[in-house]
Amino acid sequence: MAAQYAQYAQTQANLSQELFNDFSVLYLGAKTSNPTQDNQGNPLIVGALYFNTTSNIMKVWNGLSWQNL
Repeated sequence: MAAQYAQYAQTQANLSQELFNDFSVLYLGAKTSNPTQDNQGNPLIVGALYFNTTSNIMKVWNGLSWQNL
């Protein structure tokens, strides 16, 4: 029974890590200027968000440019 619980816990930990990775691709955090890549260094995806600390505005990537929300 303990082995089953250990396997279940590992599966849940892996799923949690995947969810966090997905979240960090979509929400880039607070930055002073418009990012050109996501937090892993990959191209931005449409719908990515970040908070611009210089202008105090949340912005969204539309695929071509950052738009104020």
